[in-house]
Amino acid sequence: MRILICTARMGIGGAESHVLTLSAELVRAGHSVTVASSGGLLVPRLEAAGARQMLLPLDRKDPVSVAASLRGILDAVGRERPDIIHAHGRIPAFICRLLKDRRDFPPVVTTAHGFWDPMPPKGPLTYWGDRVISVSPALGEWLCEKYRLDPGRITVIGNGVEIPPASDRAASCRVRVCAACRLDPDNSGAVVMLAKELASLSVTMTGGGIRLTVAGEGSDRKRLEKEVKIIAEGAGPGFGVSFTGALADLSGLLAESDIFVGASRSALEAAAAGLPVVTLSGGGKCGGILSPETSDELERTNLIPSGDKPEGSGSELLRSSLALLTGDKDLRAELGAYARSFAEKGHDIRSVAAETACVYREVISEKKGRVMLCGYFGARNAGDDATLDHSLEELREAGVPAGKISVICPKKGFSDIEKTGCRPVGRLDIRRIREELKKTRLFILCGGSLLQDLTSRRSLLYYTSMQRAAKKSGCLTAITGGGIGPLGKKNSEKAAAAVLASVTHAGLRDRSSLAVAERLAGEARRRSGLPGFALSADAAAVSGSVTEPREDFGEKYGDYFVIAARDLPSPRRSERRRFLAALAAASAALRAGTGLRPVTAAMAPEDEEISRKLAAGCGGEYAGRMTPEEMKALLAGASLSVCVRLHAAVFSLSVLTPAVAVVYDPKVAAFAEEAGFPALDPGELSESSLLSAAGRLPAEEKMRETSERLAARRRSDSDAVARLVDP
Repeated sequence: MRILICTARMGIGGAESHVLTLSAELVRAGHSVTVASSGGLLVPRLEAAGARQMLLPLDRKDPVSVAASLRGILDAVGRERPDIIHAHGRIPAFICRLLKDRRDFPPVVTTAHGFWDPMPPKGPLTYWGDRVISVSPALGEWLCEKYRLDPGRITVIGNGVEIPPASDRAASCRVRVCAACRLDPDNSGAVVMLAKELASLSVTMTGGGIRLTVAGEGSDRKRLEKEVKIIAEGAGPGFGVSFTGALADLSGLLAESDIFVGASRSALEAAAAGLPVVTLSGGGKCGGILSPETSDELERTNLIPSGDKPEGSGSELLRSSLALLTGDKDLRAELGAYARSFAEKGHDIRSVAAETACVYREVISEKKGRVMLCGYFGARNAGDDATLDHSLEELREAGVPAGKISVICPKKGFSDIEKTGCRPVGRLDIRRIREELKKTRLFILCGGSLLQDLTSRRSLLYYTSMQRAAKKSGCLTAITGGGIGPLGKKNSEKAAAAVLASVTHAGLRDRSSLAVAERLAGEARRRSGLPGFALSADAAAVSGSVTEPREDFGEKYGDYFVIAARDLPSPRRSERRRFLAALAAASAALRAGTGLRPVTAAMAPEDEEISRKLAAGCGGEYAGRMTPEEMKALLAGASLSVCVRLHAAVFSLSVLTPAVAVVYDPKVAAFAEEAGFPALDPGELSESSLLSAAGRLPAEEKMRETSERLAARRRSDSDAVARLVDP
């Protein structure tokens, strides 16, 4: 794998040491590793291990530094094509958040090394990526509680350290105690407390006394040295103290020590070196000695004491722990051996790196090829069902199995979606949608004119909010074969423009939609560097082959024409009644003029009543509610069709049956113009106008050419989507 690790700095610290050892082991395992950071003392060791170093100001959050980091990460992604990005630290993760919507930006894993403040403004801006690695179970539980992360997104992998070869410790007349931490105000109290307890013990000890060595650097170092020096002078010659400053490598200090006091990663390194460990946090909480009795709790908290031990905490437990170890050489040897076995068992960097690489592969696999389809699916509308069927066929051809496709739909449509092998997701189950989006690479708005407010502005707000949620989750987003408009309200245009300006790919099904999209967002896409809008086609119109008519339809209806009606989207009941009466009268006139029997068919549940009434009103037959294939077969046997439903006209073209389109919506007008079908306004529908339109039907060869042209446009659209799924 090609791995890009982003961290604030490579100086002295637990997270920095973890990045160093993890990178070195990943390189040894055969992976390519680049580390982006602001640099530091550990850079030479990092480069010696075979990892590439890229200097970026990832430790700073001023606008100039953030801009430089954004450019640097983008350049690295374009140049090195990493399979995964692993962010350590809040600022590096935030930089990834700003870039995650970019095309081909890799999935992101973050590691939580500590308890990051969840309160505003930092908390809401914290980005956790596609998967979170927590260094301890306690931290993982805290992330779920405070940041409301899904437990399924969190993998607990403890810190990993190099296990040095076992060796005998050089003898010393003094008991040598060492500690390592940042010497800042947060840790000063613990260092002073440790010095006081050791000074007190040294007064009563016989022999060489005690020597304390403190490794670390920080803003409080000078003050601490003075205060601890006063403590040492008061204890007499039996107690000595020294400060080493920052150490890039603790191994030398650990080899010359008998006891380690500290927490977290430095405590783990001491354990790996075979030292008995007394756990002490920067806040002065003591967890006692790392031993078989305490190891489970200390493992749960990443060797950071919680301070809730029943036998005492703070100075009392620290005093008793130090007294045991300083006074018993054999006990030190026994507990040092146990500490080493503890580190070997669960914290060997080889196993930790392997577990981390496994997480990388899982995330890459989850994101690669995972698709979510969003449209008016699962409502048993023949047009939308056909759109879904063909969209799934295109994705299968692109190598996406049904099991990696989720479809947003109403709960009543779950069983139909499950039959396709896809995963249904309730359209109002916002929590589930968010969970699925976090696993998704590509979110597609497909199926009809979703960006319109003719039927309902709530529908427009729903689809635009879904696209925003997808981008927020790091998905690539696309529109395929979509129609735009009508958009009657200014705010509606603004909402649609925001989607059109930001989708990774936008394939529009007709030229009128293309013109609207260009007016609303063309300039915005050019400024952002996104590709322009593409001319596509409705998914249901792509087949140039003729569906064979069913014999039973011919036997039952003889020579017939099909009427695919729907109620007008008008709030006025009188207007809808007048339209039904006019359609019935015109259909009766067409029957009389051609000798063809009218056959009505419902393409959606809400069309059934009007289709029955229309059949009764024009002296025809009601064929029932149709599936897409049934509707195509019915149309294939017809001499012509009268289409109020858009997809009835689409199906007519696909089976090369000429149609008259009744234009209640601009999308119907756009398709009728593309197909060469005569179009009638509902208000002008009459016996004479329908008979006149029926005399202007296109020839079969013309329809075949149109169908092939639409199919070619749709193939180009689906190829663009396939590249997004698996670039």
